[in-house]
Amino acid sequence: MVWTEQQIKEPSTARTSEKASKNQLVRIVNFPTVVSEDSASSIADEAIAALELVSEAAKGVKCAEDRAAESMARAQTLANDAVDNVRLLQSRIERAEEAKRQADAELAENKADNEKLRNELKEADARIADQENVLATAERRASVAEKRANDAEAALKRLTHAIRTQLPTSHEVAATKQAATS
Repeated sequence: MVWTEQQIKEPSTARTSEKASKNQLVRIVNFPTVVSEDSASSIADEAIAALELVSEAAKGVKCAEDRAAESMARAQTLANDAVDNVRLLQSRIERAEEAKRQADAELAENKADNEKLRNELKEADARIADQENVLATAERRASVAEKRANDAEAALKRLTHAIRTQLPTSHEVAATKQAATS
């Protein structure tokens, strides 16, 4: 930097020095040595304008960086929300799958219970049918026994009637005994 400032202050030395350093790979820009007031004012205005442009560009870059940071923050928030939603949905899916497994287990248990009850019902129906057969047989026997009892009662009545009508009564026997003793 010192070397460049020295070259600007002493332009004649810069020209000679330029010839001397041509063999070196260094280029030196020659600035006009004579600057008029209008040119100086124009250069100053251009420098100010350039600085303003640089300042505006810096503001633009800063604004763009701020917007990018805000966008990144929003994107991060959205990503975090999405991850939370995915975790929540995954939790719901796991709970639903567990509920389905429990429902499937209960369904299988209910099917087994239903099959067991169906078998017990068949057995009960078979026992009922057997008991109905036993009852029908008992009713037939009871009917036959009732008929026999009725027949026996009728026969007993006939026998009693025959005995009463054909055997002498005690008065008749006493009268016969008296007649025989007299």
